[in-house]
Amino acid sequence: MIYAARVLQARALAQLGETGAAGALFEEIAMESPRSESLGEYGRHLLRSGRPEEALEKLVDALAYEGYGYRGAAEEAATAAGLPNDAVETRLAARRPVVQAEQDRMALGERLGRAAPDLVLTDRNGAEWRLRDLTGNVVVLRFWATWCGHSLAELPHFVELVEKYHGDDDVVFLTVASGGSSIDAVNEVLSENGYTFPVLIDDAGLATDFEILGYPTTFYLDPDGLIQYRRQGFVEAGYGREAAIRIDALRRPHARATGGAAS
Repeated sequence: MIYAARVLQARALAQLGETGAAGALFEEIAMESPRSESLGEYGRHLLRSGRPEEALEKLVDALAYEGYGYRGAAEEAATAAGLPNDAVETRLAARRPVVQAEQDRMALGERLGRAAPDLVLTDRNGAEWRLRDLTGNVVVLRFWATWCGHSLAELPHFVELVEKYHGDDDVVFLTVASGGSSIDAVNEVLSENGYTFPVLIDDAGLATDFEILGYPTTFYLDPDGLIQYRRQGFVEAGYGREAAIRIDALRRPHARATGGAAS
């Protein structure tokens, strides 16, 4: 929300003729939060300010961050700078790998290295699961709630992720229905959508022990049982790719090299 408000502020300054102040704010936002919109809006501002070469650099970065709506402005900037017709594509081809590497780094974030609270829960069929029994595997532990719209919206993407790793014995996916979600409500969600993955029922309030502030929240545990990554909420764009980056970063070297578990 703060990011969006600052972009609006910069736009307002530009409309009021405060070109210098608008440019400084656009630049600050683009440096602090490099993404398609911040880079694209800064590029457009530079183009309007008669700085097409600088504008092209930012607009190409916006395209590399999948801001496809800025292609027209990028081509306009290239033309204004007297560059050949293929200038945008040439520069974009060079920038994409760099931006992709930066996005991967940002998706990982810093490792937490935190011991996971003890978790002993039964699934909706009455089978008991112990988190410590899964030591030696990468564990993707997802807390969700049947009443949470974001949790439900994430489910199809989560299922695709589980299917992607089907047969990889060193990666385990667990879901915990929490926040007062009843077995009946869980069964209804699963039956309506044809889902078959195991769901643990958190009737002990373990979400509190995991310091969950909102749903869905996903933890990535390394083979030593330590929580290394935590992601709260659901964003559809890049969901599977970012999850795979975290999983691959935690898999043991042999499993990562062979695409499966070590024998």
